[in-house]
Amino acid sequence: MPPTWITLDAKTLKAAERRRISFRPRVKPGHRILDAGARFEAGCQHPSTHLMPLGSYSYSLSGFLPCASIGRYCSIGRSVGVFGDHHPLDRVSTSPMFFKKRKFLKKTGVEPNREMVGYATAPRPVTIGNDVWIGDDVTLKDGIHVGDGAVVAACSIVTKDVPPYTIVGGNPAKEIRLRFHKDIVDNLMDLKWWQYTVHAVQELQTENVKEFLREAQTLGDAERNPEARIGLSDLMD
Repeated sequence: MPPTWITLDAKTLKAAERRRISFRPRVKPGHRILDAGARFEAGCQHPSTHLMPLGSYSYSLSGFLPCASIGRYCSIGRSVGVFGDHHPLDRVSTSPMFFKKRKFLKKTGVEPNREMVGYATAPRPVTIGNDVWIGDDVTLKDGIHVGDGAVVAACSIVTKDVPPYTIVGGNPAKEIRLRFHKDIVDNLMDLKWWQYTVHAVQELQTENVKEFLREAQTLGDAERNPEARIGLSDLMD
């Protein structure tokens, strides 16, 4: 779905409020926001410029495209963006004047002398896992995946996938360290604690990862919280 500017009315904002979906800065009826078909969960916070594909209890202070999915419990700072269009490196010129007919016509006013060989310029969507923290002024290469539990330091340029529970930073971003010992990371990945209700998780010792993993053994299917995403159209019904 191509991005579309939508005007939020009072009814839609009230429906969002009932699902604990908010915007920062706050918006009022009549506000226009960009919707690219994002599907999100209850309890998330969007920037006032874009609807983002956020999981529950995630917030983003940045509106960036293309982004396919953001998991639960993510914290995304200001001025986060994705690399723009691609340009060919193995042709005589990187300019779209030689692979976009419409641009050639617009700039020259005449048809090209021969059929143009097209080039796919559109950036690929990024995906962001659960419990990811991305600092301010980060740029992500299109098509990459930021793994569960990862941390991206402010002002970084991320050019490749970030493994789970890895802290990266710099230009280009490089691995700094794991957040926890590898055995603990493996246990957290097996547990997938973000799939349980927030109340069940909050009852455990989240400030002590070893105690948390020990106590989490008591969690069962009754405490699971299946993913349930909706789109703007569901709020407008």
